[in-house]
Amino acid sequence: VVRLLLDRGADPNLQANTGLSPLHRASEYGKIEMVRLLVERGASVEAQDEEGRTPFDVASGEHRDEIIKLLLER
Repeated sequence: VVRLLLDRGADPNLQANTGLSPLHRASEYGKIEMVRLLVERGASVEAQDEEGRTPFDVASGEHRDEIIKLLLER
């Protein structure tokens, strides 16, 4: 579904009123393939939510080691 939305022009950097982006959520829930897709399609790894957390911070808080590694490579 995410790939389809992105293919149809969805903004990978769109943020909710809390500042959370799709990359924040994918990082939080451990969705490595979604994280990879979002980053490939231009999602900002530097995006901050209203608390100043980046997707890396969210992944770290959830101990998502594979995602942490992927985000560090960007």
